[in-house]
Amino acid sequence: MTTLAEFKQNTETEQLKRAFCKVMVTVAQQIPRTLSKQIIEQVESTIPHISEVAAHLSSWLEDEELIIPYCCVANFYQEKSAFSQAQYFLNQCYDVAQTRLGVDHSIMAIVLHNLAENHELQGHYAEAEIFNQKALTIWKKQLGVTDPVVASSLNNLAGVRKKQGHYADAESLYLQALKIREQQLEENHPDVAACLNNLAELYRLQGRYVEAEQFLQRSQSIWEKHLGEYHPHLASNLNNLANLYRAQGRYTESEPLYQRALSIQEQHSGQDHPSIVTTLNNLAGIYETQGHYTKAEPLYKRALSIEEQHLGENYPSVATILNNLGEFYRIQGRYADAETFCLRSLAIKEEQLGEHHPDVALSLTLLANLYRHRGCYAEIEQLLQRALSIQEQHLGEKHPNLAITLNNLADYYQEQGNLTDAELMYKRSLAIKEQHLGTSHSSVANSLINLADLYKSQTRYEDAEPLLQRALVILKQHFGEHHSDVAMGSNHLADLYQSQGRYADAEELYQKSLEIIKQHLGKNHPRAVIILNNLASLYCAQSQYSKAESAYLQALTVSTDHLEADDPISQIVLQNFFGFLKQAIQEEQTDNFSNPWVQEMIKKLQRDNEVKE
Repeated sequence: MTTLAEFKQNTETEQLKRAFCKVMVTVAQQIPRTLSKQIIEQVESTIPHISEVAAHLSSWLEDEELIIPYCCVANFYQEKSAFSQAQYFLNQCYDVAQTRLGVDHSIMAIVLHNLAENHELQGHYAEAEIFNQKALTIWKKQLGVTDPVVASSLNNLAGVRKKQGHYADAESLYLQALKIREQQLEENHPDVAACLNNLAELYRLQGRYVEAEQFLQRSQSIWEKHLGEYHPHLASNLNNLANLYRAQGRYTESEPLYQRALSIQEQHSGQDHPSIVTTLNNLAGIYETQGHYTKAEPLYKRALSIEEQHLGENYPSVATILNNLGEFYRIQGRYADAETFCLRSLAIKEEQLGEHHPDVALSLTLLANLYRHRGCYAEIEQLLQRALSIQEQHLGEKHPNLAITLNNLADYYQEQGNLTDAELMYKRSLAIKEQHLGTSHSSVANSLINLADLYKSQTRYEDAEPLLQRALVILKQHFGEHHSDVAMGSNHLADLYQSQGRYADAEELYQKSLEIIKQHLGKNHPRAVIILNNLASLYCAQSQYSKAESAYLQALTVSTDHLEADDPISQIVLQNFFGFLKQAIQEEQTDNFSNPWVQEMIKKLQRDNEVKE
């Protein structure tokens, strides 16, 4: 029998526990969802107390408070990329909430959403889809099929389906969400703008640029009307619109949008806030695409410094910037720098995300591509096969990301002389792109060009030409007649014509391609060097030495003044140029050269030959 003293003591204990839980719930609610390194350090000592409430004192929580401690601790571990620890607390949350509230309670939908998010961050998209489906079912049952919360749940599910490469399903879900928000919130509500942004990004991935632009322009108008011209949400919209223009090669329209987005974000959050990192990366990327390397590099480094300062040196988003820098250095032929960044990125992703995360596959592919350009073939196949295995396991055998890895594997096989396997990989990559992106996507054109180049190397000219012609039709439909990608597609067709001895047709295409590149990217862009080198090779094949000399000198001038000495393009041009001079010496055609430096190089080669003899 309980005495009065014991009853009072128990009552006081109950009150203390309930009061402690109240305090910890309040503390948990004050911890922001997005955590910087500094905030993590500030709240780390509090997390064990909140964990204590979740682990042992949940009975003293009110129903509306029940999941707060669990979700707070899970989010803390998520922000540290400790996903297994986050999963533990989310699983406990699910069990406790289901036992007390039942499987169809609206709070259960929130728990299921958090579980889906944790799986999505780990690349477990199938599991994320299941939890999002369950959450959607609960919301529809509790609130009805047209509630704005249902629209948010549809958006979450659509995002996962998009990552799985199921674009048609994602579009259907996004459109359902948009319809609900337009009906329930009015057509110009900011939440409608968010839906439009989601759909536009999906359309951009599919190459549906006209629809994407319409949606982004409409959403921009909504943001400006409701939130003003300097709101962070508008900056995100401007970023997306700039990304769209960049994908279309509309660089002069894209760059000022990135600049405007960056200005808004800096004004709102400061010059060293993580919110500006994406814009810095994007702006660096467009400078890189245009060959403005000195403008791009400091932006990449600034983005890296901000992420490391706020999130720590081993955070997954840091690895993303390291990948960008690695690829940036690879393009310039700075292979040692590129390898350093690529290896560090891979190590971070493996440690923070696990060795089988889809983002690890991306790093493996980039590292393999770097080794292929360096001529270090020993590890390439192993890296690409591992990337392929990860993607097939987590994304399925027909995901669009798989096409990129297959294409790189085909490149490797072709360079190794394994043309049978190269053809199989190119064809499989092409089939995936056509299935997911449609037969007229610009990425399909790239696959057609790669397969055609393989056929050209086998002198299968009749197989190669229709593929190149089809690729050019696609590129012109997407970008117009005067886009730089159209120029490079024409360059490949000109290469084929040169191999066939159709020199007049080849020269016409080379000249048109060169003019487009100069007009849109500038005369000093690396792509101009590539075409000049090919044009010089064409003249050399026809023994038109003065024209070849002029083209080589233009290519050498640009590569010397604007590219690194060990840039692969520079090395190819230099190698071809000296091969050209040796050919002229052998054919006794050296009198055709007018440039004093070229004449000096000829004399040097002749002296070297005399010494060898």
